[in-house]
Parts: sequence; structure tokens; C-alpha cells
Amino acid sequence: MQNLYGYPKEAHEQIVNGGIMIYEFNKKFEKKVSLSSDEIKMEVENNNIIMLEREKNNKLDMVVTALEKNNKELKEKLDEVEKKCIFERESYLKKEISIKTELYEGFEEKLRTKDDRLVSIREDTIKKEEAKHNYLKNELERERENKKTEVARMQEWLNTEKSNYEYLKKRYECDLEKEVANQTDAYKNEIVELRGKIQEYFNRYENKCKGKIFEEDFYKAVEDYNDKEEANKWKISHVGSKYGGMCDIIFQHKDTGLIILVESKNNLEKNPVPTKDVDKFYRDVLDVTNNAIGGIMISTSKIQKKRSYESEVVQNKKLLFISHFSLKNIGQLFCNLDHLVIEKQINNEGQSKEDRNDLLIKQYDFYMDEYNIHNTRSKKSMANAEEIREIYHKLNNEDIKIKKKKEKKGKKKKKKVEKVENEEKNEEKVEIHMNFEELEKNCDFIKKINNEKQTKFYLKYENEENATKLQYFSDNHKMRKKMEKIEKEGKKIIDHSPLKIKKIKEPNDTIIKITT
Repeated sequence: MQNLYGYPKEAHEQIVNGGIMIYEFNKKFEKKVSLSSDEIKMEVENNNIIMLEREKNNKLDMVVTALEKNNKELKEKLDEVEKKCIFERESYLKKEISIKTELYEGFEEKLRTKDDRLVSIREDTIKKEEAKHNYLKNELERERENKKTEVARMQEWLNTEKSNYEYLKKRYECDLEKEVANQTDAYKNEIVELRGKIQEYFNRYENKCKGKIFEEDFYKAVEDYNDKEEANKWKISHVGSKYGGMCDIIFQHKDTGLIILVESKNNLEKNPVPTKDVDKFYRDVLDVTNNAIGGIMISTSKIQKKRSYESEVVQNKKLLFISHFSLKNIGQLFCNLDHLVIEKQINNEGQSKEDRNDLLIKQYDFYMDEYNIHNTRSKKSMANAEEIREIYHKLNNEDIKIKKKKEKKGKKKKKKVEKVENEEKNEEKVEIHMNFEELEKNCDFIKKINNEKQTKFYLKYENEENATKLQYFSDNHKMRKKMEKIEKEGKKIIDHSPLKIKKIKEPNDTIIKITT
């Protein structure tokens, strides 16, 4: 081993490996002396192979040793670099510490200066606030003094207002007494007037003489209507209770001489016409001496055992019962009188077909008007109109309603034709005075009605392509609509025909509503 230390460390491993190899070879050689030549050859070849591998291993060992040497050198360099880095880091830390200390000292210096400034600013602010406080204190004292003076002045004003209030109170009480006295007088007058109306109501509806009062009013209304609306074609006689076996009023047709008796009853709604009065009406109308073709009983209330409007034929005489009758509707009575006369003439065939149809149409129109105007009596009027319609259909085999519609359509058609003719005439007149050549001059597009007609309603404007376009219209309304559309689109209107201005109803115009 001492001999081994005489060699360098790099050769120690190589020497040891060579000695081991020689030792193993000698050991094997000793064992193989007794072997044959072939075995020896095999052994030699194996040894050669082993020697080659050992040489390779030696080369590898040399490479490894070289790499280890390089690695050692690199480690030494790395150590040097780390030492330099540590040194640089330490120097950098020293510099950083020195810079931070300088910055900290500067920052502390700035803070000290800032604190000094803040203290000075705080002192100045305190002084200003104290001055402001003193000023506000003085202003508050001054305001208090002003308020005291204002309160004193208001107190003085309240005292004066209190005295004025007392004066006005006394004056109001005086005026109130006068107003109460005036209202009392007015109420007294109104009470007197109402008492008069109550007395009139009592006389008309509650008094024993109520029937006579209603008969007189009824007779006056009948006479007036016969004079103004019927051209006095009826001879009217007010009989009343002068003669027994007669009704209140006798109607005689001046042309035919036919007589119709009319009985009037004025009763409250709670007190309808009794059966005994109805029976008396039957006896009076059916009396042969009266020569009446029929009779009508009217009542301001309901008639017992009768509908609101009821008709019946007894002994070839037509009897009508009309409940809830009003003097405002005298025309209904005369229409029923005409109806009785027509029925009698139809039965006797003493009237021409044209006159009969005219009378039936007149009655139908009256009842339809009654149905449309008076809703309270609509069912009754409609029933009467339908009755006339049935009579007309039986006589002429034609519906009067359809005939009226045809006549109405014919009138509308005639009016429409007249309107078209008038418009055409007006257009012809306008066309004579209008210079269409001058109007259509310098127009890029011209749109006529039906591609040929020129009218008095025209509109000249610029389209999207800035081209001048002229368009004719059939009426003013269509031209106005087109103008509104063009204005919305932002196009330019060059010329147009005069617009017709609609009449606006003035606020002073009053609407008169007529109620029947």
C-alpha cells in the first residue's frame, strides 16, 4: 500500500484494477493447467474478450475521471461566482440601507415641516372660526332685536285686525239677518206658490171635480191640435155630463160623417179606472141612438182588466183602450181616430186604393216615429205599427217596410246622381277658367285620374329624385291627405289648388234639444 501512495491519486484505481485482473488470470491459469488445448483456446478467447472489455472500461474510467476533473473545476468556479454574488449582494444591501436611511430621514424632515405647516394652518383656522363665531353672535343678537321689534309690530297689527274683525263680525251678522229675512220672504213666496200648485194638483187629481178640469184641458188640447195639425177635418163636440148615455167628447169626420166617441179619465196611478166606468163606456158606445162606429177610452193611469193598449170589436164596433195617456201626445189620439175611420171605410169599400194606402202609410210613419222618440211607449207604438203593416200586407200583398226602404234607396240614389251631376258641372266650369297647359309646363311627371281626366284639385311637388311631379285628385280630402304625407316625408310642395276650410263651430253656438 505504501508503494501505491507513491503514485498519483488518478492512477490508484487503474493500478488496482490491473492487479486484480492479473491476480484473477493467474488464479484461473493455475486451475486450467490440466485443461485440453481446445479448452485452453476457448479460455484464451474468453480472456481476450475480457481484456477488450477491461480496456473499454479503462477508457470509460479515464473519461469519467476527466469529467469528474471538469466537474471539480466547475464547482470551484461556481464557488467563486457564489462568493462574488454574496459580496455583490452585501454591497447592494449596504447601498439599499444607506438609500433608505437617507429617504427616511428626508421623509421625517418633510413630515416635521408638514406638521409645522398643519399647526400653523390649524391656528389660522381657529382664529378665523373665532372671528366668524363672534360675527355670527353679533348678527344673532341683532336678529333677536329685530324679531322683538317685529313681534311688537305684529302684536299691534293683530290688535288692529281684532278690532276690524269685530267690526266685520257685526257687519256680517247684520248682513246675515238681512239675508235671512230676504230668504224667509222668498221661502214664504215659494210656499204660497207651492200651495197654489198643490191646490191645482188637488183640484186636478183629488177633488171630486178633477174629471171636469181634465176634460176641459183635454178638450182645449184636442181643439188646438185639430186646428193646427189636422186642418179642422174633425167636428168636435164637448158633451161631458150634459147628456146621459154619451161619452165626454164626440168626434165627427167632416168628409165621411162618421162618429167616434171618446171618454177621458183622470186618475192617479194608485187609483186605476174601475170596471164600472169601463162598463158604462161599453153601454155608451154600443147604444144604437149614438150612431157611432166605435169609441176610444183614454186614461192618465191604468184601466182595470185592460192592457196598456188594447183593441176589441163588439157588435161590429171597434173599441180602443189607451192607458197612461199624456196631453203631450194628442197626435196618438188622432192617429187612432184615423185608424178607426180607415177600417170602417175598408169594410164598406167606400175609399179608393190609393187614398187607403196613403192613410195606412201615414199611420205607420206616425207609430214608427212614436216608437223611435218615446221609449216609454215604444212597445205600444211598435204594436200599432205592426198592426198597420199587417193590414197593408193583406190589402196589397206587399210589405210596407220593404216599400219604405225601396223609396228611401230611390231617394238616396237620386240625390247621389244629382250630386255627381252638380260636381261634373262645377268641374266643367272650373276647367274653363283653369289653364292646364301653363300648370303642366316644366313637369317631369304628370299623374291624371284614369290617365286622361283633369280636375280642379291638383298638387305640384318634388319627388325623391328632385323631379317636378303634378298629380290630379277627385276631391279636396284626397289632396289634403297627400299633402300631409309629403310634408311628413320632407318633400317640397311647389303649388296646389285652394284648400276648402271646414267650418268650425263657434263657442257661442247653442244646441237646442227638443224633448217631447
